[in-house]
Amino acid sequence: MDKRILVWDIIRIAREHRKTVEKRICSLGIHPSQHHFLMHVAKNGACTQNHIAEAMEVSAATVAVSIKKLEKGGYIEKRISEYDGRSNLIALTAKGEEVVQQSRLMFEEVDGKMFDGLTEEQQNQLHEYMEQVINNLKTMEENQT
Repeated sequence: MDKRILVWDIIRIAREHRKTVEKRICSLGIHPSQHHFLMHVAKNGACTQNHIAEAMEVSAATVAVSIKKLEKGGYIEKRISEYDGRSNLIALTAKGEEVVQQSRLMFEEVDGKMFDGLTEEQQNQLHEYMEQVINNLKTMEENQT
């Protein structure tokens, strides 16, 4: 089999998954990039903008823009840190928590439907195959450095 077809299939799967998820996220009233920030805060609890920027590997300016929009939309709020009065912590509001919960349900639905028609055994085999491909790429990368 032409390996380019397999590579293209992997890329198409990732694109279709992202497109499907992003469409559903937009229906919640937020931009997909803002969703990443909400999910980070939901997972890690209240944190500083700098922490978010470092963890997500984006600039502080990028975080500031998204935080401003999310705050204006009522999804997050800034709180003064009890440990450092000079720092603001970003925390989810009830509206933000609701969006996080709805998006988790959406992910479960999309991820579940994505594998319709595959048995548990087939899913396990697919996972093993993908792990092997990932490990091959990592080994290649390690050998180049």
